[in-house]
Amino acid sequence: MAGKAKGFSEEDRLDILSAVLEKVTQHLFADGKAADYAESRFGDYIQRRVLTAITDFKRDQQKDALLDDFAEDSEEFAEAVRAKKGQARLSPEDLMLMHDALASLPSHLREAYILRHYAGWRVGDERKPEGAETEMTLMEYYDIGRRAMHKRLAKAQELLDQYCRKDPA
Repeated sequence: MAGKAKGFSEEDRLDILSAVLEKVTQHLFADGKAADYAESRFGDYIQRRVLTAITDFKRDQQKDALLDDFAEDSEEFAEAVRAKKGQARLSPEDLMLMHDALASLPSHLREAYILRHYAGWRVGDERKPEGAETEMTLMEYYDIGRRAMHKRLAKAQELLDQYCRKDPA
């Protein structure tokens, strides 16, 4: 089936896909045999795809909001740091050190570290908890393997440790 789309531009392929999805949707909401057939063949699949798209959309919004909070040095970020550290109150100096340390990371390492340790995203190699079948993991989000994801997180941690150990001269 995918081979039949060869020779078309990306725009043409999107037009074809749009036409197919429109027709399937029309059949799903029609009366009679067409609706029964479409429901039996595509109903569950489309429902799962919609739920996954909604979950991914919400996850992206959460990620963007968290990264925006970090960029703005906001109270929401401070709360996330406090929750991670298990402390009700961190000194302003500790919060500033944490913010500066994270800001010193390259963007790809900073984002992965914040998503893992402050937003609670799973790496992807652990067992999925009940009801988390549609949750995106870091490995899926970055489209990299387990080893590469763990190396990325370890590198971020190493750089943070180095930053926190350096002399404030």
